[in-house]
Amino acid sequence: MSRFQLTDDADKVLAEMQPASDGVKPSLNDNEQKCRATPSAISRRAGASSADTLRSPDGITVFVNVHLNSTRSCGYYRGMSQQRKAKLKKREEHRRRAAQNKHDFVNGALRCAGVYEAFGRLVPGLQETWRNAVQPAPEIVLDATTAGTEYGLGIQREFPPVIRKPMPAIGQKISIQEMICCLLPIKSRAERLVKHIHALGEDLSTPPNRDIIGFTSQLCEYMDKHQVRIINDLASMLWVTMLFNSLIDERMMSCTYTHRLSPAGKPVVQIVVNLKTPERATISVDGRPRPAFRCCASVGVAGLREIAWNASDIGFADDRRDYPVFMQAHALEQLKRRAPCTNPVFHIVLSLLLPKFIRTSADHFLLEYRHMTYKLGYFVGVRLSDCVLLKTFLFLTMQGTPESDLLYRKLRLTRSDIEFMKLDELAAFRDNEVRNDPSLVKLLEECGCGHLLTLSAEDLPDESPTGYADGLRKYLGHTGHLGARFPTPSIDSIAAADSTQADISDRTLWGRKL
Repeated sequence: MSRFQLTDDADKVLAEMQPASDGVKPSLNDNEQKCRATPSAISRRAGASSADTLRSPDGITVFVNVHLNSTRSCGYYRGMSQQRKAKLKKREEHRRRAAQNKHDFVNGALRCAGVYEAFGRLVPGLQETWRNAVQPAPEIVLDATTAGTEYGLGIQREFPPVIRKPMPAIGQKISIQEMICCLLPIKSRAERLVKHIHALGEDLSTPPNRDIIGFTSQLCEYMDKHQVRIINDLASMLWVTMLFNSLIDERMMSCTYTHRLSPAGKPVVQIVVNLKTPERATISVDGRPRPAFRCCASVGVAGLREIAWNASDIGFADDRRDYPVFMQAHALEQLKRRAPCTNPVFHIVLSLLLPKFIRTSADHFLLEYRHMTYKLGYFVGVRLSDCVLLKTFLFLTMQGTPESDLLYRKLRLTRSDIEFMKLDELAAFRDNEVRNDPSLVKLLEECGCGHLLTLSAEDLPDESPTGYADGLRKYLGHTGHLGARFPTPSIDSIAAADSTQADISDRTLWGRKL
């Protein structure tokens, strides 16, 4: 006879497990009938409810949540009013449905993990003990800053359906809720039981030990392969949701992780949504006051982080201080006008959290702005005594960027040329005729702008001027081959042009080194 102790947060269950011989078998469901081992002798308490108490010969109690065809004692409903009887029957029906839903939920998760058959070989008492370990679904909780707000309530509505959806991205049909609420608790208890079996020195080759170890091994193999990816998908989903409901200059939403105990003593994951209004400040630049706001970013379930950069990372090697990052509203206005998209906050935050800098002068620098992996332009920044300020936004081809220097060196295009042909607007690179013209594609790739021709995103406007490609070809003089009108200039000619043209004189240091 083998005895194992299962310990969880709510109670301690001792289960007596021995292959059945001539013992009495309760009427179990189909899955439980497949078990190859049952308690050797079971006596059922008369009048038991759906949570029955099964006793082994030595008096050890096993709690098994099975639905037996039992009824209450004959006099249970005697003397009750019809209204009271109906209420009790309705409550009992609700409990029955909830138990069946939980049963189906666990079976579905086990099937997705490929361990349903192995689970069915466990003794019924152990099956039901582990079924009862299933935790409630995660909750979205709104704190005082988001309670009652439209965007907070929207997140609360959208969250439950999302965590119940399968995760086809990893080739699995299992959902986040099944992984967190079902498989993780069962895995935890299974590992503890296997550890206890080894500590007792029991024979591992006989049932039920063999079945327990086989099931645990299969489940752990599945979890080791998919658990981290699914948990990361949950964190990513929360992070994106927070950003898509934020406005970087007005409100930044974030979430933190905590838990509470349910009335049954089970832990319930809680995701607390909170909101912060960015700090406002008036910053003096060149003797002029400029209103600005502090840049913040949601970092998954770790809450909100205020952005700060080390000066050495920007390119100021002689300075090791960390500078808080502020942004002018003017920079946001120029971004929306020159590189419009539906949800710019997401892409701004990505650019702030994973910055790529180009130092242009003693205190000035450029910060790349990326739409996913596509570079669309630069924020112009300046280092001040106590902070870093992002003043404006330049589209990729505008004067002051490395790409504008390449356009000048390759084609002698000045600021006025770029503005006249609207090459400083995203719409020019969304034109299908331009994208299908090999000569224009090659030319723009040489100037560092070719990736704009492959940009394809649903949240970007699909507007381009009619007949734009033909006009651009005529303006550049591309009638037969590249460079027909604009041969590659010599270094001397570039130096002469730089000394005579005022719009070239303040080009970036990076561009001058090319």
